[in-house]
Amino acid sequence: EDHIVRRTVASAIQGMGSEAKTALPGLIKSLQDEDHMVRRSVALAIETMGPEGKAAIPALTNALRDDDFVVRQNAAKALKAIGAGP
Repeated sequence: EDHIVRRTVASAIQGMGSEAKTALPGLIKSLQDEDHMVRRSVALAIETMGPEGKAAIPALTNALRDDDFVVRQNAAKALKAIGAGP
């Protein structure tokens, strides 16, 4: 299934941390994926980038209003890791 592939890719990128910053535009787009598990994984991947993920701040801010609690939680963690959260 496509959503499993997208989730797996996001998880692999998560393991790369800030070295995966070239993937950031795709991750930002994937924060709007139809599958909540993909959105969860994407937010975690962006979190591992730390300050290198700053381009994702607007998308992560939008993700704070996601229907899925874990997506919202992971987006908040990512914003904090970037330096844009409380």
